[in-house]
Amino acid sequence: MKMKSFVKLITLLAFIFFKASPIYSIVYVRYDGVNYKITSSEYRTVEVSNMGNCNMTNIELPTSIPIEEEITKLNKTYKVTHKYMVSSIGYDAFKGCTSLQSIIIPNSVSKIKSSAFEDWRGYVCHYW
Repeated sequence: MKMKSFVKLITLLAFIFFKASPIYSIVYVRYDGVNYKITSSEYRTVEVSNMGNCNMTNIELPTSIPIEEEITKLNKTYKVTHKYMVSSIGYDAFKGCTSLQSIIIPNSVSKIKSSAFEDWRGYVCHYW
């Protein structure tokens, strides 16, 4: 009898844990030489991610980028392209980009995280 109760308890705890804790992976995309991280699949938003050792001199960030996804319906797989809005610039996004001289940031960007432009001495033009 105690074993049945224990199994029920473990089953209940596992259900609560997996139901309350969404399991997802962070997805990175490269578009026009810029790295992006998907921040929300539901709202289709991305942020500029760490560029690392970029060799670009000028960057004009787009308002949105196309991302291809696979959808399965009735045992058939379809490829669909959605537009993801560029909504933020992440931590250390342009750190180490010594050759970069200018960045044009679209008005879709509503958040610029700390140290996004650390050690960078270029010119930023931000459209609001």
